[in-house]
Amino acid sequence: MGTKSKPGFLERKSGQPKYPFDNISSAIPFEKRAYVPAFADIDNDGDLDLFIGTDEEAKYGGGYGEMYFFRNVGQHSSPNFLHETGSTNPFDGIRTERYAHPTFVDIDADGDMDLFVGGYYDNSTDYYLLQYFKNTGTASNPVYVNGSTLFSNPSALGRRGCKQSFQK
Repeated sequence: MGTKSKPGFLERKSGQPKYPFDNISSAIPFEKRAYVPAFADIDNDGDLDLFIGTDEEAKYGGGYGEMYFFRNVGQHSSPNFLHETGSTNPFDGIRTERYAHPTFVDIDADGDMDLFVGGYYDNSTDYYLLQYFKNTGTASNPVYVNGSTLFSNPSALGRRGCKQSFQK
């Protein structure tokens, strides 16, 4: 199915063999929308786990985003994503603002993945939002906590401004 210099892509659809995402939609409440996926090996087992940031449909403004975690309990070449909740979910209790866009990077070069979430702070100030959650655990057992003063000038990151948020 292609090479590194000439990649080829094959769309796999729900219900087809080797489609690993059939259980994803049923795990996320109906009122959530704008699924934004990110993949990272959060448990250091050699395969990619799935993270989905969402937005909530809000009739009267407001709303918030959430992070959903699906641990890959399959193989790298044949993923099987299991929805983790409660204490097995390293993101349990982390609240994001609207349109949560997760990404992972070892920003502090300590050998584990830290979490950044871009989004939108929905109020009259019309800010874009960048949230940082530091991993104080290990590469195989992450613990996410409030960020730090990593950004000395967060307003330089947004067109209309950027509200810095380091919360859990």
